[in-house]
Amino acid sequence: ETGKTHLKEQEGGGLFSKPKSFPVYAVLCAFHGSEGENGSFQGVCEMMNVPYSGSGVLGSSLGMDKVKAKLVAAANGIPVTKAVNFYESDWEKE
Repeated sequence: ETGKTHLKEQEGGGLFSKPKSFPVYAVLCAFHGSEGENGSFQGVCEMMNVPYSGSGVLGSSLGMDKVKAKLVAAANGIPVTKAVNFYESDWEKE
């Protein structure tokens, strides 16, 4: 079918079974966790030309990186409060 992405089942049913292919018209994003929220999944959908619900790659990645999100907001004239910014890699581990 033209204009649709086909996915194949990963688990076969037996020695002589073939993985089935099925069309994907759109993806309803309803998950929680860094890989689903940081824009990675949305990027895969975009590479495969599959429409999806929710925020795009940039919006999702900024939502996970509060420091960068604040910089983008300030650069676009949105008032932001003062803060002490640091990344997890800056945190001293005991």
